[in-house]
Amino acid sequence: MLLSVSRLQKRKGHALVIKALAALSRQLDGIRYVIVGDGGERHSLQRLASELCLEGIIQFEGEVPDSALPAYFAACDVFVLPTHVEPYDFEGFGIVYLEAAAAGKPAVGGRNGGVPEAIAEDETGVLVSGDDVDELGRALKALCESEELRLRLGRAARVRVLRDFTWERAAAAVTRIHDDVIDRTDARGR
Repeated sequence: MLLSVSRLQKRKGHALVIKALAALSRQLDGIRYVIVGDGGERHSLQRLASELCLEGIIQFEGEVPDSALPAYFAACDVFVLPTHVEPYDFEGFGIVYLEAAAAGKPAVGGRNGGVPEAIAEDETGVLVSGDDVDELGRALKALCESEELRLRLGRAARVRVLRDFTWERAAAAVTRIHDDVIDRTDARGR
């Protein structure tokens, strides 16, 4: 099961996943794609899924309560959100990738914006260009065909998120920056 959780916007890459699934569904028996979220692209994505005869493979969940998200992350095998840059619009840090990591799931994301900070390439997941259907298809196929790869990346993702992305660590980083600013200000006599 592939999972995306986000607003349905062009730059999030849902259409790219759907196009990649057109080929993958013939190669990988039983593959499913669950999309959680809603937005302006929903109808065009549903139309694309229909045109590619993927209605039985793709499930549009719409908006769900935050309390339901952990169950979606737990149920998936791979989190996928292959973002790309649109004019004046790009993915920021991408907390959703860390939510997948906290559930021990590998992620496939776009190699743009803040996504490379959230996904350690080939350690916790896979980064793709966000505009190449074949590249995304190869990444998803490799993950779907190898339980060992999914488990290895998922375990590393969970370890990394628990080690590097805690509130305590963030607070300590802010405190260090604050102290550095104060020290420099004091050194200048201001």
